[in-house]
Amino acid sequence: MHAGRLDPREFAVAVAAGTAAPSDVRGLFETFVPESRRRATLGPTFDPQTVLARTGNFERGKLIFFSDGARCRNCHELDDRAKSLGPTLREIAKKYPDPAEMMRHVTQPSLKVDDAFAAYTAVTDDGRVLQGLIAEQSDREVVLKTLERQVIRLPRSNLEELRRGDKSLMPDRVLSDLTAQEAADLMVYIRSLAGNSNP
Repeated sequence: MHAGRLDPREFAVAVAAGTAAPSDVRGLFETFVPESRRRATLGPTFDPQTVLARTGNFERGKLIFFSDGARCRNCHELDDRAKSLGPTLREIAKKYPDPAEMMRHVTQPSLKVDDAFAAYTAVTDDGRVLQGLIAEQSDREVVLKTLERQVIRLPRSNLEELRRGDKSLMPDRVLSDLTAQEAADLMVYIRSLAGNSNP
């Protein structure tokens, strides 16, 4: 496509298919869409007020959470602490009832990292480098829960290094692929899970 080797009809079909694909693929094709027709996503940096000033919609926010557009679901379960890598959405909603405070932690995930959700890097004596949360530990072993939600048991005798990181496992820019309205809808849905917010 960059070389201009497709005829116009094939090119249009490829762009239509690519821009309808999941977000990780869609971004590759947006360069071929005229700027006037591109989705006005938030991008890597934005003023949180752009989102906070909008009225969110609970039902649309729920759809966004369960779609591929929002990346929250990769690590956060609604209410199942055992399956969730980070805190559950209900825990987040209860912890940050103020919309501005919640937005601050979503856009700056490493602003304050609770010990229970601190990222650790483990280096084993056979050269493996693993990263995750400490699910449990004892004098004999450390149990890591990785980003892929795998539970890995590591005997302490096989560990060369175990260090706590300064950054959250939650990636920066998680809202970058959403529009301001989509982000507002998603925030309303998450806040509603506290049980004390009006959707």
